Amino acid sequence: MKKLFLTLLICLFCVTPAWSITKIVDLSLATDLADDEGTLAAGAIVRSTTATYIHGGVLYTAAINVARFEDGWLRFDPAATNQCLYSRDLSNAAWVKTNCTGAQTQIGLDLAANSASLLTATAANATALQTIVLVSTAKTFSVYIKRSVGTGSIYITDDNGGNYTECTGLSSAAFTKYKITRTQADPVIGFKIAIDGDAIIIDCNQLEETSFSTRPIHTTNASAARTTEAGSAADNGFSWTHVQATKNVLDDAEPVGSPTDSQGTLLFDVKWGCDESDIAASGGLVGVQNSPYSTAYFSTVQFSAHDGTNPASDIASPAFSAGDIITYATRWGDVDGNANDLSVGLREAEGAWGFDATPGDYDGAFTLGTKIRLGYDCLYPFHIRNIELWDEPFAKARQVIAGVGGTLSYDLIDTTDGGYFDGVQVTGATNTIENCTIYAPYGNALNADESCTVTNCILEGKDKDIDIAAAKTVTAKNNLLPNHANATTNIGAGTYTDANSVYAQSPLFRNVAGQDFHLQAGSPCVGTGYNTGADTDLDGMPTPRGVMDIGCYELFKNTSMYMGMGLKGYCPFRED
Repeated sequence: MKKLFLTLLICLFCVTPAWSITKIVDLSLATDLADDEGTLAAGAIVRSTTATYIHGGVLYTAAINVARFEDGWLRFDPAATNQCLYSRDLSNAAWVKTNCTGAQTQIGLDLAANSASLLTATAANATALQTIVLVSTAKTFSVYIKRSVGTGSIYITDDNGGNYTECTGLSSAAFTKYKITRTQADPVIGFKIAIDGDAIIIDCNQLEETSFSTRPIHTTNASAARTTEAGSAADNGFSWTHVQATKNVLDDAEPVGSPTDSQGTLLFDVKWGCDESDIAASGGLVGVQNSPYSTAYFSTVQFSAHDGTNPASDIASPAFSAGDIITYATRWGDVDGNANDLSVGLREAEGAWGFDATPGDYDGAFTLGTKIRLGYDCLYPFHIRNIELWDEPFAKARQVIAGVGGTLSYDLIDTTDGGYFDGVQVTGATNTIENCTIYAPYGNALNADESCTVTNCILEGKDKDIDIAAAKTVTAKNNLLPNHANATTNIGAGTYTDANSVYAQSPLFRNVAGQDFHLQAGSPCVGTGYNTGADTDLDGMPTPRGVMDIGCYELFKNTSMYMGMGLKGYCPFRED
């Protein structure tokens, strides 16, 4: 008991050194334009038309100059025109109906009564078609459909039935979006119902002269247009006025006592509304001047940055599809130990970080305008969220295991406070990691570039917990991976052998926001570890002689004995 008390007393006075990196800008963009760090002037938006958006599966309309938030993301659309007439009303004569009837009597995607149309077949292979006279360009026909009566095949066409696309997966419970893209003149868009008596509900027909679709634009007897909120002039688009804190990170004209050259990291997530193959011109994502070529921009097949003098070395864009999520990063200054670098990287959801092979030269400052700008020269649909600006370049991993045959045991590796993309990177052979808790909200918990053994560890990353390099093997036992469905899902290009691990369950940390990674009662980590023979956990508390817990902390009961001594501690009796 005396030894236990001394261990407890020592732990009470242990201080974890603070990490010096600071988050300067934090725009979550989940529901508003507010900067959680409080460093920027209020966000502004200029869009001269109304615009629709879909949140929780329901269509809404945002007023002029009002931002659109969809399920935790800020929505961007380029300027567009819907050339389809009577986009919601198939009873109109603009829709030529054969062996079917159309009536605008249905609840639409916006939950409004009599806004969508019911199309009912009165004979087999019924059609409803609309001819639109346009010159030959790439065009996309999109529509939302819900089944009303029957189970027969439903088709859409954009070339007068020369080609029909079957609407597979059609539901009677909710609308499903379907689309066709083709280069042609004078498209004829519409529907075919195969079975007599079947009926479908149709809403938001749209024909755009692009290779992708955007959010619905309602029409009646004439085409209708929507402007973009992401502009290409000094006073339009999403923008936040620079303050001294952001200038310090982006420019070298800081106050006396600040570093001579700026350095930092920009991070943000993008969910694309088009395919990578649709992108044919450059555009800005996050910029700091009135130009797309700034802190983060995309071009036809790559992602890059430009400080106003020099570009970063581009990184190839993955072959993403509409709906895919990519996290982008720009780093400048002392990057990975190399002074005056300008580097870019990206990470697909459930993937690993990749960086430019040879960073560009950083001239010491970004060319600044007066504002931080989003989506400059917006030509493609996308969502954006979690924009963070930090005052130091991130390193690739919090802990790099480069030696051979070593053991990392009973350690907490938490990258919540920034500075690192991944938790642990293994670059040396035959290492062992056991009873560690690795929490990495900016990347993967573990990147195994060399083979290693992992036992009794909680590995929690952003969307993905572990990534194994090709021709490498991770031998796992009694771990918890909350972002993986099983031992074979999304582990990378290498080999993963496992025994008795727990998947797709929360570890039930006591307080993640407060960075307290002790376990709560009921955690799947309690009593499911492998007995490694260790004597104490990270708190210095004795480990049980039987089955251990997963992670760096054992779960113990609070005791009134220690509370009576003026101390809050734990006694060596298991909660379970």
